[in-house]
Amino acid sequence: MELQKKSELEILHARDISDGNRRWEIEKNEKYGRYMVAAKDIAPGEIILTEEPITWGPYTTNSVLVCVGCYRHINGNLRDAGCNRCHLPICSQKCSNIKKHQNLECILFEKFKHNFNFRNDDGEYDIDNIPYTVIMIVRLLLMKEKSPENWRIFNILEPLLDEWKRMSSWEDDQENIVKIVRESLGLDVFAQEDILKVIAICCTNTFSKFLEPDNEGAANPENVTVGTRIRIIFVLSAMLSHTCTPNAEQTIHGLSNNLLFVLRATRPIRCGEQIQISYTELLATTINRQFNLLISKLFVCQCERCTDPTDLGSYSSALNCTICMKKTPDSIGLILACPSNSDQWQCNKCHSKFSTVNIQNLVFKIHEELEKVIDNPAITIDGVEKLIKKYSKFLHPHNGILTRVKYNLCGQYGRMPGYTLMEMTPKQLQRKKELCTDMMEVLDILQPGMTSRRGLILYELHMALMLLGKMNLKTDSKAKEDLKKSLKCLNESLKILKDEPRNTFAGQLYQGAKASAPEIDTFIR
Repeated sequence: MELQKKSELEILHARDISDGNRRWEIEKNEKYGRYMVAAKDIAPGEIILTEEPITWGPYTTNSVLVCVGCYRHINGNLRDAGCNRCHLPICSQKCSNIKKHQNLECILFEKFKHNFNFRNDDGEYDIDNIPYTVIMIVRLLLMKEKSPENWRIFNILEPLLDEWKRMSSWEDDQENIVKIVRESLGLDVFAQEDILKVIAICCTNTFSKFLEPDNEGAANPENVTVGTRIRIIFVLSAMLSHTCTPNAEQTIHGLSNNLLFVLRATRPIRCGEQIQISYTELLATTINRQFNLLISKLFVCQCERCTDPTDLGSYSSALNCTICMKKTPDSIGLILACPSNSDQWQCNKCHSKFSTVNIQNLVFKIHEELEKVIDNPAITIDGVEKLIKKYSKFLHPHNGILTRVKYNLCGQYGRMPGYTLMEMTPKQLQRKKELCTDMMEVLDILQPGMTSRRGLILYELHMALMLLGKMNLKTDSKAKEDLKKSLKCLNESLKILKDEPRNTFAGQLYQGAKASAPEIDTFIR
């Protein structure tokens, strides 16, 4: 059947390249638009769909120089880097010859290279002068002529252009992209509205993938030191709606496996139940989640968790009451959102009221400081622990801002210099165990089931329990129980992580753990 004669639904059905036994259907209503439901009962860990991307491109904002061929950090001689035809940042001749680059933007940028200057006075690339925001837009626009079938498939996606235009300054922010496309690259065959529609489709529907700092897909692996991100368009997977209590989780494979999108159920899904993922960080506070969704997806989430001041009993948005601290320091209440008044938060003990604006400002301020810590490799574990101690005075122990930092610490204890598994003291191992146990309590509420995050924390908890058990085997009667629990955590972790892409941290961890599991099992038993 020719593509133009296929219905939209037939096109979407064809996007799923899994085993042919379709587990989903597409429905539509006013609240969600198009969304996906289970066509049959789906078990935890079962594949729901598999899809290849229609296109991809570099992330729009990059803190380091990124190759537009392999999307990796260019960490070599910045004067020598670059495509010898179009002068865009390319890390090698191999990447220069990648068809997605060579046959698309390279032709245009070579033809109009007199309109661009990507380098500074020293001859090195200036990141601010590289139009990363334009690359994928150009690839999509060129699709109209070079691949009409894919162009029609791409346009199945909702642009929500009118909604984006109502966002303050959005249209002004895209002005430079439109100008580069129409004037600097000579694509004036596309009207401004056509270009804005493509940009809006990308804003609404793109997925991002973190490319870990390894050699997967990189032409010069020895030069890769910083992880980067890539933007990807999946058409069928864009039908998945959001909730902060998802029942499915996606894995996006690496470039060597064509960025394959695999969706699995994390818990049982009944026939007819909506299949949902999360568009945002699930450990975050409700304030942070809703802000991110509003600016990136144009909606305020009203899911079960977002409308519950206690975040389903996790208290991941709760703050410690400063009034109680002064009046009754031995009995401090929690400041929670007021369901009946969106402008107020209230202490659940002394009933003091706080304005939502003041709470938001405080949360954003603390979040910004701690996010800088997460992204800064120069910060030591001691430095992170000091910040946790500092803000634990104001935040509930399970507040999402603290939990994000604690989640990172679970893996840093055992890997950071001076804190490797063989270097850690019993006290430090105990701290790792406490962090992992605390994280499991949060995940049991916020991300239950077979999630990759749960698999990773179970592995970290296994390591802490095993090493503590070994240390205390001769002196502590409970050590044997720690070892047995360690084995249980390891086996559950392996069950969850077995399908993770091999080029990811989780996939590599699984490979190492699987190889050592028989030896660990023999020792513990």
